[in-house]
Amino acid sequence: MKTVPVLLFTLLASLSAREVPKTGIFFKKVQLSDKYLTEGASIGDINADGKPDVVAGPLWWQGPDFQKSHAYEPVIVFPITGYSPNFFTFPDLITKDKWADILKVGHPTRPAHLAINPGEKSVSYTHLTLPTIYSV
Repeated sequence: MKTVPVLLFTLLASLSAREVPKTGIFFKKVQLSDKYLTEGASIGDINADGKPDVVAGPLWWQGPDFQKSHAYEPVIVFPITGYSPNFFTFPDLITKDKWADILKVGHPTRPAHLAINPGEKSVSYTHLTLPTIYSV
């Protein structure tokens, strides 16, 4: 009966001693904010500098170090006990110029919002409220 625990221990020890293969892919955790602002985040080149930026709720952070944030609409902190109305943010070249626009989608049945060129420094950006879109 003592053989089973010894074999099990030997098997577990040999599995844990195996080396994890190196992939060459590394990740670094970067905390953008300690506030609850949004349900999700996206990546896009908001300021057209060729470096990926992060968009989360009403803010975007300049890449590549993501230390500087910019608000493209009023920043509201939400209680962690419920949902934020900032569900998804989609950066894309919607207006077909060189500046990324941000489509923000909130709760179902609520209007979406489009921030036009929030990364362009010399021009104030425009907000459009889009009609509510229902899906069945």
